[in-house]
Amino acid sequence: MAMQTTYTGSTHSGADTTVTVDLIIPIWGEAASVGSALASLVENTPDARFIFLNNGCERETEQLVEAVAEHLDDRALFISFERNLGHVRAINAGLARSDAALRVILHCTTRVRPGWLDGLVAAASADDVGMVVPGNLLQAHEKVKSGDGFAERDHGSFSAMLVKGALYDRIGGFDEDLWDEEWCLRDYSRRAWQAGFRTGVAPRVVVDLLPVKFYGSPSARQMRRGDGKVRYEERWGLERQYCFYLPADTRSETVSAVAELALQAVRQGHGCTILAHSGLFRGLRDAGWTTRHDRLRIIRLPALFTERAARRSANDLAARLPSVEFVTNPDGIAVPGQDRGLDFAVFAAGIRENQATRFAGITAAQG
Repeated sequence: MAMQTTYTGSTHSGADTTVTVDLIIPIWGEAASVGSALASLVENTPDARFIFLNNGCERETEQLVEAVAEHLDDRALFISFERNLGHVRAINAGLARSDAALRVILHCTTRVRPGWLDGLVAAASADDVGMVVPGNLLQAHEKVKSGDGFAERDHGSFSAMLVKGALYDRIGGFDEDLWDEEWCLRDYSRRAWQAGFRTGVAPRVVVDLLPVKFYGSPSARQMRRGDGKVRYEERWGLERQYCFYLPADTRSETVSAVAELALQAVRQGHGCTILAHSGLFRGLRDAGWTTRHDRLRIIRLPALFTERAARRSANDLAARLPSVEFVTNPDGIAVPGQDRGLDFAVFAAGIRENQATRFAGITAAQG
């Protein structure tokens, strides 16, 4: 059996930390891509244990991974299954076999760069961060320019994701009935938040994703995606999109109320857009709100012709997201051009009720 090794790195405060780290890597791809990815991992991850999961890969790939495991000696554990279990079940098998404080799930074709693990570990230093993904795995329209700061994410990624052992001990593995990757990951982040853990981003960590070969027909994958969406919504409710408007004369208490309820909503899986006058935008930015969560978008409106710009932004949002709900702010100010908005009190009551019913188990997160 592979010997557990320890990783020594630094936290955000600069203090050294020593923890155990396992890399959990289901293997199913072609030898060339897998070999390139594993070479980068071995070179750039000197202090972690590798758990390879042979999930029905080709013989050439299997031999390659066996050679890598032999080279790593006590730092590698090679597990073979009699048949392909499916990606989620294979990951769960790896998580169950690990006893490390930090467990990093990787696609077998994910290439890493120097310092990648340091960045993930640093971003996970807060007690209530349960998962962390590299910054470049955000979708293009969701990029969070947070520099050295920390941003939350709606869900993780099987391409590269750190999962704390403390989170796994609380909520277990991924739901194997949610075969579609996106809905499975979104469900896991909701369960994590229910247990008081946030999903975070290591903004400066970059990994390279080589092409991944998926099994099954496109129609079968599309069917699984639809089934996953239905199961997710049965558990967590329908995903909604909300939009708010903060003109120049908005009271500070109103700004805080909108931002805090919007953050609570996005942590439940919704999406929120705040249209803010430039002066208010600066205050929100300086307080860290513009980089807080990848599904909380705060749009800067100009100091002049603010209302006209807000109307244009609202129309663009409605064209892109027809189901978006425009919410009056606590002062009763509606989004320009959207006079039939949802009352803020109704919005707040719905979010708080959802928090109390579906996320009642929260104990650790502190905002």
